Amino acid sequence: WAVEQPPPPPPPGVIPAHLPEVKTVRGCTCKLPFEVYPPHLGGRLKRVYATCTREYGQDSDWCATEGDCGEEGNPSGEHDSRLGWTHWDKCIGEPAGWLEPPPEPIKTVQNCTCMESWEFKPADLKLKRISYGGCSDIDDPGHAWCAVQGDDCGHLSEDPRAGHGGNKYGWTHW
Repeated sequence: WAVEQPPPPPPPGVIPAHLPEVKTVRGCTCKLPFEVYPPHLGGRLKRVYATCTREYGQDSDWCATEGDCGEEGNPSGEHDSRLGWTHWDKCIGEPAGWLEPPPEPIKTVQNCTCMESWEFKPADLKLKRISYGGCSDIDDPGHAWCAVQGDDCGHLSEDPRAGHGGNKYGWTHW
């Protein structure tokens, strides 16, 4: 005999018409879809999730929960009045497939691996350093780039703040 399997999760960015009831560690029900304003996107851009996520740098998948079930606030420990939810909890992976898949590393045209998050101080903006996730076209509109892992792939940065230790960026190549 066979047990009917739930449908597979939607591809990233797609919100299906009907979502399954996804439960959490504390027995809460996930509020799907739910929105977040990730810090690595400057805290101003909204992302909507129809699955559990690891957004905010969590080690395990989580979701916004219905009502007052779970922990108050969001996984970063902050309260955000823009959110349509007030509590969250860790997901348990039931039904199967509704956890966020591990992200694929972003590769450059030279096959270097982009750092997941990195800092940079744009030349034309009189701002402090800005944290980025993935690629950006800052300082070179129309040409996306990223800080890359390691010190032997990509182009060596000429920025005096590039490097390791002290008040350096923590990367040397892009």
